[in-house]
Amino acid sequence: MNYNTNNNNDTDRLTSLPKPIRNHILSFLPIQDIIRIRTLSTKWLNICSFLTHYDFNQLSFPNRTFIDNFTFKDFIYQTLLQHNSSDISKLKLSIHIDHYHHSSVIDIYTWISFAIRHNVKEIDFIVLSGKIETFPTCLFTSKSLDKLYLENVTKFKVPLWVKCFTNLRSLSIVSVEFWDDKEGIRLFSSCDLLEELTIINCYFKNLDLLKFPGKKLKYLKLLGLSRFIEVDIDFPNLRRLVYSGRVPIISFQTLLSLHYVEFDLALPPRNANGEDRGLIEYRVSKILEGLRNVRELTLEGLCIELLTRDSHLLERLPVSCSSLNHLKLALYPDTNQVNIVMSLLRRFPNLQTLYIYMKVLTLTNMAKFGGHQQSQEPSLESTFNCLRKVEIKYFGESKSELELVKYLLGNGTVMEEMTITYSQHKKTDRTSREATKEKLMTFTRASPKVEIMFS
Repeated sequence: MNYNTNNNNDTDRLTSLPKPIRNHILSFLPIQDIIRIRTLSTKWLNICSFLTHYDFNQLSFPNRTFIDNFTFKDFIYQTLLQHNSSDISKLKLSIHIDHYHHSSVIDIYTWISFAIRHNVKEIDFIVLSGKIETFPTCLFTSKSLDKLYLENVTKFKVPLWVKCFTNLRSLSIVSVEFWDDKEGIRLFSSCDLLEELTIINCYFKNLDLLKFPGKKLKYLKLLGLSRFIEVDIDFPNLRRLVYSGRVPIISFQTLLSLHYVEFDLALPPRNANGEDRGLIEYRVSKILEGLRNVRELTLEGLCIELLTRDSHLLERLPVSCSSLNHLKLALYPDTNQVNIVMSLLRRFPNLQTLYIYMKVLTLTNMAKFGGHQQSQEPSLESTFNCLRKVEIKYFGESKSELELVKYLLGNGTVMEEMTITYSQHKKTDRTSREATKEKLMTFTRASPKVEIMFS
């Protein structure tokens, strides 16, 4: 009896909430749970009529069919049919596609068109299996659509006779294959108001150069592109760039506009044996030289490696970059790379946090680019008057790594915390770890309050 009373009180509290708050809470729930809520009270019978978020995920739908062969497709239709005339904020579809057992292309057209008619702002469309090449024209011409996410779409076609996504501000395409390369370029070029663009693991058949306009673009994420594709980045208002691939071409105006940058650079396949190495190194130096207003910077892949190839590259960089506050580096425990990093750090007087990831040094890594030029020993008179936190991961206890720790401790005048995480093979060698720990504790510390932690 008490249980029922408490349950009724809980229901009353739910139903007494203002409608906007109720809708906001419901937007975080899976659609199946929302349907179950209808059993709590008669006041919730029409719950689906005013929903603003619809998330239909076939992976979370029972494999068995319900009574009278009630399928996932039927579930979507029944749910949407209960919706009233109010606007829809988001529609998310994660579905299997075929014409026999799952949703057909016609079904998908119907659901997307329904959302467009209700002024949907955001659509996520994820193909779990099957293929779809085209979408209803209303998707491309929608005036309300603000954000679009597409995943696992093959042979994607973009209409020739309409200007696409004129009001779209955010576009994400993941594992998308276009009908031909021009379809992709036409898609990116059509979105005049686009501010955020994400391209991950997308396939272009014969594309040599990826370049398109984007005057309003502020965020760009490019990952998993073929290393045969050259990328030209020229967006005057770009603020954040996340990039993985061959060394790109980036305009000087774009470099000056960037505040947050993540690079994971690689060589193009045809240059793996050293062809055009000078051009690649020149591009790297121009990129680092142009990042004069960057606040957060990540350099992974071959970034540090390429700086060690030519001592003049580092000399061409600005003497000081006062805007940088947070830096993340990936490097090999090689003396030349460590020396380069020490010299590089001197150029960032306002650096506050430093994260370093040590990579495993193998014979293949050492021979990949041929011999290194011997880098000069960095000045030990540097001081880091803003650096408060340092984290070093996959620490292998090599001589160069110890020198780096010694350098940071000896020059970090306000450092509060240094965290060292051992590499996997060192975690099993307790004797070696204890010896290294004792040695580190003897290093001079410029900051009396720095705490060194090991894991």
